[in-house]
Amino acid sequence: MNSENTNSSYDVIVAGAGYSGAAVAAMLAAYGRRVLLLDRRERTEIGSHYPRLMLDVDTFSKSGLPRPQGDELLALLDLFYAYSPSGKVRKPIDFSSLMLDGQLFAQRLLDQGEADGVSFRQAEIKGPLLKNDQVVGVTLADGEQILAAVTIDASGNAQALLKEVVAAGLIPALEHSHLESLYGVAYRLSGQTDLGPNELHIHFCLQGGYLWRSAYDIGIGGMGHEAREREEVRKQIEDLQARFGWEIHDLIQEDFGSVPVRHPLGAFVASGFAVLGDAGFMVNSVRGGGVSAGLKGARVLADVLQDALTRQDMSLNSLWAFNVRYQQQLGAQLAYQDVMRQTLMNEPAAEMEFAFEKDLITADDIKGSLAGRLLDFSPIQKIQKGLRGAGHPALLLRLNHKLEWGKHLYEHFRQYPASPDGFPQWQQELSHLLDKVAG
Repeated sequence: MNSENTNSSYDVIVAGAGYSGAAVAAMLAAYGRRVLLLDRRERTEIGSHYPRLMLDVDTFSKSGLPRPQGDELLALLDLFYAYSPSGKVRKPIDFSSLMLDGQLFAQRLLDQGEADGVSFRQAEIKGPLLKNDQVVGVTLADGEQILAAVTIDASGNAQALLKEVVAAGLIPALEHSHLESLYGVAYRLSGQTDLGPNELHIHFCLQGGYLWRSAYDIGIGGMGHEAREREEVRKQIEDLQARFGWEIHDLIQEDFGSVPVRHPLGAFVASGFAVLGDAGFMVNSVRGGGVSAGLKGARVLADVLQDALTRQDMSLNSLWAFNVRYQQQLGAQLAYQDVMRQTLMNEPAAEMEFAFEKDLITADDIKGSLAGRLLDFSPIQKIQKGLRGAGHPALLLRLNHKLEWGKHLYEHFRQYPASPDGFPQWQQELSHLLDKVAG
């Protein structure tokens, strides 16, 4: 590691105090590292846009974070219902998840980090500080430069550091994705509905998206529509509420924004740099949520950085282990889930209604898509699906095509190259597989 980094003010700078940023900062501080956590928001505001947050049930076991308790834990969901576009066909899905108070959880992560020595600072980031093809810190909006051995971009969709690191040629550019866009739109009304605290209903009534209702909110996820106006989406959710007879009481707030939608970035690291969470497209795009994937990634990144800092080696080769571990353990699932998103949400309403009615899309298919589990049908199951889909062979062929190439994509991420030398060929094959998925 060069002398500039040896004399750094901090071991690690984390840009963005969202869930994954706050978590990785806390994990590194627990290792005894000097960590600076930067965010443009006041500390008390962090998490305020998430009065309700749904996480995978294995989030805490895989991240090593303490499980939520008390007021932070709102409900344990063991079952939810998936509906056809008309709402006439309902499939019960036994899939466990946790419903949390998002602000209490975010503040707990911040408290935990500060107790171990994390320094939090409200500041606008101008961009990364580069020297000799290495990221050596950040430059703030007021011109102040802060040095660190390694810098993490956990700034979400803003990608406050990543864009310039890509432009400098230090990390591969965003690969083509064949999606309508890299982002979708999410709109949520938070309050009280007529459902019980352990209920969740998801309606696949939108081409390219879905509608959901829990005890705490009603929301819409529209994939690939980042240019849509807030009023347009509000009108759409109002029409759907009227259609299904849903009401929301004691409205707390409404939230509108973009969500990343695609497979994860091919590479997350450069010399002295890593990207984490939504900024790296670590997202379960079936559900449109990235918190669980980001928290699991925080654990992997913290362990890799602890080892690299101990060896005082912030080179690309040293940090490459984060790419390998994340892509093989988690990225493969996320890439497969994105294919499942396209399978479940890109068909017109009439096609989806048929698929639900004839059980071409089963409860187990939906459960597997949420879990990132490969759907590997037995010969008997394939025959049964073929018979059920005989009335619409083109739809059956499209679904089978997506699933088959989704498996190849999953295996490709599982075979991630052990060093940067193998990455260009891996990335070229990724492009080929994405062509096949889209074809």
